[in-house]
Amino acid sequence: PFPDRTLVEHVQYGRFYGLEMVGGVTGILTTRGCRYACTYCNRPKKSCFRSRSPKNIVQELKEIDRMGFESVWIADDNFTNNPQNVIKLARLMKREKLKFHFFGEARVDAASEALYKSIRSMGIVGLSYGVESLSPEIVKWYNKTRYPEKWPSYVKKTLELCDKYGIIFLGSLIFGAPMETK
Repeated sequence: PFPDRTLVEHVQYGRFYGLEMVGGVTGILTTRGCRYACTYCNRPKKSCFRSRSPKNIVQELKEIDRMGFESVWIADDNFTNNPQNVIKLARLMKREKLKFHFFGEARVDAASEALYKSIRSMGIVGLSYGVESLSPEIVKWYNKTRYPEKWPSYVKKTLELCDKYGIIFLGSLIFGAPMETK
């Protein structure tokens, strides 16, 4: 069953990392866990990633729509963990004429033209990215990706796609890795 949102008094939350959230706001989980094993993360590593089906997510979004919410916080650790599911979700939302203002978190190494075109069509306004660093050496130390040498190009591509599709890019950085001396 979906969360009973009638049990919570909904207030005007206001902002997501400085971005104004329109109308009533609620949250949704489309996945649980993460496929990655970043050294700094407090989440269980890799073994517990689960993804809901796009059809099931749309059923919950219909309920959210009936309740009058306009903004939805996607509370996944990484909304783009399964790009094909996200693209299917966007198609189903279009078919069902569901439109929200979405905010969430994503990774820069999942960016593709098809994914960003889809997430913009479903209403993604802004995404927060754990960039952490542009230094391949530091990214490797954080165990952020199997291809740390490609990380700067992933960041650049994601920035370009966000710019192209009007999605606000919010990047977080980590300072203080042992090899960072200045």
